[in-house]
Amino acid sequence: MSTNYNPPIKDKDTKELLTIVENVEDWKEDALAQARSELVKRGYSIQQQKNRAKSKKRYQKRVNSIKAEATYSKWGLFALFIFAPFILAMKLILSTTLSGDTFLELKEDGYEKKWKQRLLVTTLVNLTWFVILYLSV
Repeated sequence: MSTNYNPPIKDKDTKELLTIVENVEDWKEDALAQARSELVKRGYSIQQQKNRAKSKKRYQKRVNSIKAEATYSKWGLFALFIFAPFILAMKLILSTTLSGDTFLELKEDGYEKKWKQRLLVTTLVNLTWFVILYLSV
């Protein structure tokens, strides 16, 4: 059964076809078969297509590994320590963020260590400031 795509697979440019065969989990088998056969017509052998897909998977695995191991520098943690109460206040009062990526964005993007560091530092700093303010009143 051949599915009709809009625009048809054969009308897509080569870059789009290569993206299809490199991301097999995002496409139906029929679309993959059409893209592969169209790429063969355009001079990309099946082996070249498989090599590109493997290369992309290795690249993505490496990127994910780098993201998972990324950490804040000592100066970054120090700045976070100093400005955490102001970041929290801006978030609560103005509903804006001055701190770049939010906790959820860090975790969703694969920055596990950065997410844990940020969560720990901001929690400890805000609790510390709360205790200091509570005890001073």
